Amino acid sequence: MRDDPAGRILVVQVIILTAFGDYVSYAEAMETGAYQFLSKPVRRADILAFARIAVRKARKLESALGRDPGNGGRPAGTLA
Repeated sequence: MRDDPAGRILVVQVIILTAFGDYVSYAEAMETGAYQFLSKPVRRADILAFARIAVRKARKLESALGRDPGNGGRPAGTLA
């Protein structure tokens, strides 16, 4: 989660896909807030599965913050 200039908390799930599978790269990615770290070679099905899980997690976090995930993360009941 990150703060934006308007003071809201943004829910962002970052999946790192890299050719560098060393521990240092993994540790740096996770310390800076990555949700998942995948190193090549990786199966397409795995990428899609992690993406689906990340979207579900983001939606749950949006709901926990009282926002409507289908409304661009704005508070439930508000319009753009």
